[in-house]
Amino acid sequence: MATYVIGDVQGCLDPLTRLLDRVAFDRSRDHVWLVGDLVNRGPHSLEVLRWARDTGAVVVLGNHDTYLLARAAGLPAKKRDTVADVLEAPDAAELIHWLRHRPLVHRDGSQVMVHAGFLPAWSLADACAWSARIEARLRGPDWRREVLAFFAPPAPADAALHGALDGLTRLRMVDPFDRPVLGFKGAPAEAPLELTPWYLRSAALAPERTVYFGHWAAHGFARGPGYVALDTGCVWGQCLTAVRVEDGAVFRVPARAED
Repeated sequence: MATYVIGDVQGCLDPLTRLLDRVAFDRSRDHVWLVGDLVNRGPHSLEVLRWARDTGAVVVLGNHDTYLLARAAGLPAKKRDTVADVLEAPDAAELIHWLRHRPLVHRDGSQVMVHAGFLPAWSLADACAWSARIEARLRGPDWRREVLAFFAPPAPADAALHGALDGLTRLRMVDPFDRPVLGFKGAPAEAPLELTPWYLRSAALAPERTVYFGHWAAHGFARGPGYVALDTGCVWGQCLTAVRVEDGAVFRVPARAED
């Protein structure tokens, strides 16, 4: 039995299938964790969602996944939106129900998964508590209003909750005061000197655990004390990456089979 943690798929079904073939994935024996952003930008969001649901993959929500929930709730489409196949599918309601019941943080002993990151002051318990508060809203009967509210300027009473969702699904860098800087998308080496990758400031990281995250294609694969970065830009034509939890082995396939 093995557990494979896989980076941002974003509707790229063919690389996902080839990566699973490469590791000889057996769904009767092995487990898959997906770091979020299952959908959008790539061509097969619908098929990726169905595969993840039917396989029983462990999934955390990414920013593109919450965007799909907002689209299902009535948010207008963006120009590069490629989730229409999900919204028009005969099983759309079932898929949206399944997706909005996914967590934002997954913890299994010393192994932790989040899409983007943790705000610097958070302990792991803090991160899990904020995750649970947001999950309760997304899973409730008024979920459409709740998810649309996350895509609008926050009311003062909800500002901390919005900030928590941004941290979990969009965080990359923080400023000298440990405030999130959400606009920067480049590689760490390209950042202004005053910015620091979130994981170098995080109180949640510790030698006794490993945090797997994605969201940061320009960062690429990396691992350091307490973390593994797994977004390797598959949807941008680069590659899709998996790490086997048991021994840390790394597996990659190119985004295009001919490469």
